Amino acid sequence: MQAKAELRATMLALRKALAPSEVTRRSAAVRAEIERALGARPGATVAVYVSVRNEVDTRPLIEAWAPNRRVLVPRIEPGGRMVMVPLIRPSALVDGVKGIPTAHGDPWEGPIDLVIVPGLAFSPAGDRLGYGAGYYDRLLAEGRHARAIGVGYAFQLVPSVPTEAHDVRVDAVLTDGEAPPAG
Repeated sequence: MQAKAELRATMLALRKALAPSEVTRRSAAVRAEIERALGARPGATVAVYVSVRNEVDTRPLIEAWAPNRRVLVPRIEPGGRMVMVPLIRPSALVDGVKGIPTAHGDPWEGPIDLVIVPGLAFSPAGDRLGYGAGYYDRLLAEGRHARAIGVGYAFQLVPSVPTEAHDVRVDAVLTDGEAPPAG
């Protein structure tokens, strides 16, 4: 099993190598899987990351869901805690910590039906390797969510991910099912 730092570097390089057209095509496939997993469920409260740096593009989901679901996006608070904030309009996104788009407003304190979780690598069992700050591990440990789905490209699904006691598994992992990028 690769060490976390080595696996992070490998996955970041593979993701960075994706051409914009690949990100668009692969992201559409992942979004279709997310829609199938969520189903109709109007009125659901869904927490979803806002994609950056060749992550699976979640912006079309956010735009599609905003009219009939409560969409929450992450925001890093002073002190380093990540909270989920209701997004009233997708056009209301603002730059947050590390340039990651977020929303203004009060943190959502209620239950969350589904959390869409980014990651650099996932195992079939739901182990997840993130960027190393533990934001999603702490959020998922709160237990306010009904279901957490990790999303990534197929090459991000690996046989095993190094874990520590504080790491929290996702309930399922959805990918585009494609081969790794040529390179």
